[in-house]
Amino acid sequence: LALTSGCCCCRRWRRRGSSCIASFCSLILMFVLVLSSYVAFILAVHFLNIQLKNQPGWQFGLQLFTVPPSPQRIIALDATTGAERWRHELPAFAATACAGDDEELLPRLLSLHRNETFGDPICLPDSFSQAVIGGDGTAYVGYQDGRLFALRDGDGDGELRGDGEVSDFQFEHGFQASQAIAPGMFAVVPCGGGVWVWKSA
Repeated sequence: LALTSGCCCCRRWRRRGSSCIASFCSLILMFVLVLSSYVAFILAVHFLNIQLKNQPGWQFGLQLFTVPPSPQRIIALDATTGAERWRHELPAFAATACAGDDEELLPRLLSLHRNETFGDPICLPDSFSQAVIGGDGTAYVGYQDGRLFALRDGDGDGELRGDGEVSDFQFEHGFQASQAIAPGMFAVVPCGGGVWVWKSA
């Protein structure tokens, strides 16, 4: 009787063990399905965001994937008194990432995987690069929408107007480092790579 009872217990434990294994496998499968669905959803949002030019208007105002747009401006201050000399207003930035980060995310990830190297797939810069000022008073500052601005209050009236006082160049990428100035030379390194150099004639 003892042996028979023991065998019944063994069979019962085997059934319970098989049931536990089946439940565990079901949980793992459910986790994989949920994770796959989440990844597919994120990729769909990513590609849709790129196709719609990185603007969150299609998100029905829910602000699920971005912070509310905030006003942006560049201000020049007097180094001695701290008084404002001029300001340049910019459109509110509403994109979910700086220029180039969304578009280049997957290519950068694939490149890191193929080369088996460690690196950052995103630039994640500040909103503005550190400004540099030329000898003529022109302020050069990069912005997160990919534009590099050249700003100078030529007539000293405290307002910037026209091409002579406001100009920009679109790099399609944000900026981590400040620009570099040397006699007769101006250099820029955007997050998209490469060194852009301008030389005076």
